[in-house]
Amino acid sequence: FDPASLGPIVSRYDQSWTNTSGSVGVKYKPTDDLMVFATVSSGYKGGGINFGGFQPVYDPEEVIAYEGGLKSTFWDRRASLNLAAFYYDYSDLQVFQIQNLLAAITNAAKATSKGVEVEFAVKPTSAFLIEGSAGWLDARYDSFSSADPAQPAAGVIDLSGNRLNRSPEWKYAIAAQYTWELGGAGSLLARVDHAWVGSQYYRAFNLPQDRQPAYTRTDARLAWTDARGRYRAEVWAKNLEDEDVI
Repeated sequence: FDPASLGPIVSRYDQSWTNTSGSVGVKYKPTDDLMVFATVSSGYKGGGINFGGFQPVYDPEEVIAYEGGLKSTFWDRRASLNLAAFYYDYSDLQVFQIQNLLAAITNAAKATSKGVEVEFAVKPTSAFLIEGSAGWLDARYDSFSSADPAQPAAGVIDLSGNRLNRSPEWKYAIAAQYTWELGGAGSLLARVDHAWVGSQYYRAFNLPQDRQPAYTRTDARLAWTDARGRYRAEVWAKNLEDEDVI
């Protein structure tokens, strides 16, 4: 609807894409408790239409992903350790933006994301379990330029080297769980999860007002299950820090 002419605005969209994706990988088990692996795969996310304000069509996103690592168990299989490293090479990365007060998806030219993730679990006794994970991530735009509605005087800004949206450099999580067997009264499980997430940006411009500072999140749970496993009752609490996160 055009407020100037009081008539309709008509725009025609006719667009299609094709893609063939695949993956190849190898894994090797030198022992029953150790497996190493490596994969190369291609990924594809279709393009689309930004209907709001008759904005342009955006193109598909493609990625070549390289990944390798190991999975292991030890201590009579009461403990496990998994390690993975990855490198993702994006073309036409799809980026959510606000343009002229309208939501839109646009394409960044290129971006890469690389990192390492570690997971472990230890069960010292049949009733006690400890789990944890940690991750390091370096995800950046290799080449991308865009105008920022928040600073129109700046014009088109070169965002090469900026961090990708929602990509904290560091994060970790740890959990502890204990189960009491109560015989005919069933069982009682107590669990606490704690996580820390490093600072991250929610816009490609990486301005101070785009930044979510690092935060922690702790959840707790107490669950009772009857002896025959038919009934379960839980009481839980989330975000014990009562911290607001964007």
